[in-house]
Amino acid sequence: MITNRTRGLLILISVFVVGFLVQTTLWFVFPVADEEYWATDARKIAEGQMLGPADVTYVHPGTTILYPMTALVSIGVEPGDAVRIAMAAFIALCIALAAALAYQLWPAHLWWLALACILLPDVRLLHGTPPSTAAALLTLLFILLLLYAKKREGEGSSGRALVYAGVCAGALLATRIDTGLFVLLSALPVVLYIFKKQVYLFVLTTVCAFIVFNPHLWAEPFTYLASIPRQIFSNTQLVGRKILGMFLLTFPFAILSITISIAAVRLRLLRLATDDIPVPPIIYGWFLGMTLVFTALLTPLSYHPVRYFLPFYLVWDILLPVWLFVLAPRALAVRVPRLTPRQCEWLVVASIVVIMTIQIVLLAATDVQSIIL
Repeated sequence: MITNRTRGLLILISVFVVGFLVQTTLWFVFPVADEEYWATDARKIAEGQMLGPADVTYVHPGTTILYPMTALVSIGVEPGDAVRIAMAAFIALCIALAAALAYQLWPAHLWWLALACILLPDVRLLHGTPPSTAAALLTLLFILLLLYAKKREGEGSSGRALVYAGVCAGALLATRIDTGLFVLLSALPVVLYIFKKQVYLFVLTTVCAFIVFNPHLWAEPFTYLASIPRQIFSNTQLVGRKILGMFLLTFPFAILSITISIAAVRLRLLRLATDDIPVPPIIYGWFLGMTLVFTALLTPLSYHPVRYFLPFYLVWDILLPVWLFVLAPRALAVRVPRLTPRQCEWLVVASIVVIMTIQIVLLAATDVQSIIL
């Protein structure tokens, strides 16, 4: 008999393989923002040069994606191709891990499949610069790992899950220090409240992972630490354009997810504490609050392209199937009594596939570079 762990491993492998093929195709078809910067710095490192504050990618630091690019350049891959291949592999791995976690969190449902169908062909991942896209996916993984740790805490074995969450948080800091700091500092109070004394495991692992994943700290730690304010305030002089229309078109799933969840909770159609839902009230409330705070802080800035909103709104995208899996059978039970809950889930998944296909077709006729900037 196949165990949940074996099924999770099969999901991880299969989603990674499919994801790598799909993402490689997308990254080689559509333009890549800031490709020249990442290709140039990957080539420099492959040639034995150490980066410094004068190099464009240094402040991010983006080392979780930069060094895989460097490894590819070192074995003879063209720098531009190395950027695309490394990003496709990174995205595929993050989506595969997210799908496996979704299965472990809610094994009796098709959440893992719905999540994969949303993220695998997601052209919005091309709307961001490499570190922005990578940070969005690591934020999503971090939230799923917090949910997993909370589930394990109820079973009395959350220590290992907290270590995993710390590794992910450290990788996020080493990818985009500004996004990572906001997510980490906002998460610390809720982690402390839920896990009490075990919070030291999370903090210690986060710090260690940040150091391990960021070779800039190995060479010149003080120089890199001094560059952090530069990254956080780097775009204060830039002026963007109005993005309300593009924002609504980019995050329809997320906006629907937030709206449905709030309305359903207030109307008691969703009972997070008692329903079979992998999102406990404390994490739901915290993440909803942080999403609103993040949006309120970012919106007044003179430069806030759509990609800056990805870390939080991508998470709401993959939570939408959770609400629909619970609410759809209840809503359709009277009208279509023969429709089983599992059939409702398949209907949701099929709808996601259709919508994502339409999105890809629309993007093919769109100026992707204008969306990025």
